[in-house]
Amino acid sequence: MSTVPFHLLDQAPLPEPEQPAGWREALAVRVLQAGAVAVVLAAAMNRYYELDRFYVPKELALHLTALLAGLLVLPLVRHLRFRAVDWLLLACLALGLVSAAFATNRWLAGRALAITASG
Repeated sequence: MSTVPFHLLDQAPLPEPEQPAGWREALAVRVLQAGAVAVVLAAAMNRYYELDRFYVPKELALHLTALLAGLLVLPLVRHLRFRAVDWLLLACLALGLVSAAFATNRWLAGRALAITASG
């Protein structure tokens, strides 16, 4: 196991954590946290997951959470800075859109694309 000498650690200061921009971001974080719990609770209510209709409450909770969080941070879009990970996620969504356009079962492709977009 190699160790780093302490004098090398002093040369590179740690970046400061980003402060939340305001109440909208804080509320959006709370909505995402509540949505994560709601998705788990919606999945826990059903014992049998053999049919697609049992996934509807879970997907509905996911979509509503994404909608509410998105509406809360919509006014902050002009301050948004895209990083490499954001561009990769957009590329994944674009690839899913192209894939859904050429799918044989458009209902399942649209459903999968909606889940990807909400995620």
